[in-house]
Amino acid sequence: MTEVGVDRHHTIAAAYVALVNNPLSGRVAEIFAPDAELWTGGGKRYVGRAEIEGFFSASVARSHVRARLGTVCSGGSEMMFLIEVETATGSEERAVDYARVEPDGLVSRLVVFIRPVGSANG
Repeated sequence: MTEVGVDRHHTIAAAYVALVNNPLSGRVAEIFAPDAELWTGGGKRYVGRAEIEGFFSASVARSHVRARLGTVCSGGSEMMFLIEVETATGSEERAVDYARVEPDGLVSRLVVFIRPVGSANG
């Protein structure tokens, strides 16, 4: 199996944050594999580019969040990255996302873990 490089992982994470900040950009296909899975912080599962695009077009676009990329850790075909999010109401959240990246550089699985800033152990 071909490994995806650290630089490519950072590029993917940055592209994902750009998508969060501009969810109507139509760039899901540049990040996600055709049959990719996205698990949101609320535990909802979206499968395939069309469902993932729908999630960004509906839910993320309505939320009006601003996201910043933090640390990216990667090894082989897996990566984790920190995203700091400011919501439209001014509250802050942190998300740690796990992604599996295929040899072609597309994400086949992305799982989002969200924790509001200031929560226990926060």
